[in-house]
Amino acid sequence: SQYLVSTGWDGTAKLWEVETGRLKQTFDNDKVMMMSVCFHPSGASIATSGGNDRAITLWDCKTGDRIRTMAGKSFTFTRAEFMPNGKHVVAGCSDGQIRVLNLVEGGCVNRTFAHQKKVSSLAVSRNGRTVISGGLDKEVKVWSVQKRV
Repeated sequence: SQYLVSTGWDGTAKLWEVETGRLKQTFDNDKVMMMSVCFHPSGASIATSGGNDRAITLWDCKTGDRIRTMAGKSFTFTRAEFMPNGKHVVAGCSDGQIRVLNLVEGGCVNRTFAHQKKVSSLAVSRNGRTVISGGLDKEVKVWSVQKRV
């Protein structure tokens, strides 16, 4: 089956079966909105971000349980995309930086000042060698990932 995930201001993300339109899972973020969502390459989990909690939260698609939450200190994670290896997340941030987070060990393994204002969109190529970011500074940038993570 194919699935899609919706997020909302009500603090939930919902996993839907595309073919039937049936709700398969609800992820409850304690009424903290989630503005961005992406699937793990395996399809077994999702990551949400962009909420008032400043965090990226990983969720188990089968159980709806939180796997891990990583919070920004003085910034908000506005967007997140998994790297193809599934062990790292590329995160756009409210301070204009792009951070690469290690999901296995935790913590930031790389960061760069990408934009003068908040990062508003993000994409990672299928091979993980290119990241494209858009910001509220009205710029779109293409980044070469030198060392594959």
